[in-house]
Formats: sequence, C-alpha cells, structure tokens
Amino acid sequence: MDENLKKKLNGLLKSNKDWPIIIEGDIKEEDFLNATFLPAKTPSAKLGIINDAKGLIKPNWVKSLDAKKDEKVNLLVISGLDKISMDEQVKFSAILDTKALNGYKLPQNLQIVILINKGNRAKINNEILSLCLYYTA
Repeated sequence: MDENLKKKLNGLLKSNKDWPIIIEGDIKEEDFLNATFLPAKTPSAKLGIINDAKGLIKPNWVKSLDAKKDEKVNLLVISGLDKISMDEQVKFSAILDTKALNGYKLPQNLQIVILINKGNRAKINNEILSLCLYYTA
C-alpha cells in the first residue's frame, strides 16, 4: 500500500472509533498489522458464542479480540464480504450493529473494517451498508 493511502486509512481509523467501515479497493489483510481476521465465508455456526455447562465457548476470533481488550487498537477485519451472497451477509448485521454476539459484548475498543474489492459496492447488502461508513481507496 502506498504511503499516502496508508496515512489516509490511519486517519480514518483514528477519527472513527464507533462505526464499522467498509473499504472498497486494493487493500489486503497484510496491510493491517496486529488485526484479528474473520473471513466472510466463515459459517454462521462459527460466529456465535455457546454457553454450556463448562461456561462460554468462544470462537478463536473472539478470543483474539478479548486478548487485545486493553490495547489501544483492537481491529477486526472482515474480508471477502463481496464474495458471499447478499442473504448470507446478513449474518454479520448484529456484530456490526451492536458489537455483540448472543448477548456477549465484544471489547469496548473494537473497530470493525470490512474489505471488499474495487467496483463491488453493488454486491453488498443494503442492510450492511446502512450500518457502516463507506470508503473507496
């Protein structure tokens, strides 16, 4: 990623702590250091938290976010949303809207970034778009 774009994205993330951001462009997961990655193709069953007799069973991506709850930046990068159907994209609505899973609050310092390929805005569900800021890189 070129240095100018890197500065713009850093500024965007620093100035916006509350809203999930969809970034359309040639941005790769590798461009985000120390982030937790969640592929959009992750099955719905692996997105939730289960409460059983032994306590809460969290997916690995949630454990990673929890481990960073005291850090300045706690970034969740969802990649490939434009590669799954619009109906399937809705599985991320609650995470984007409430920053919670099955009533379990995700860390306060969580920022959510969704990466999509250039020219694929039309492939994103309107419900998801309504919950996010949109940035074209």
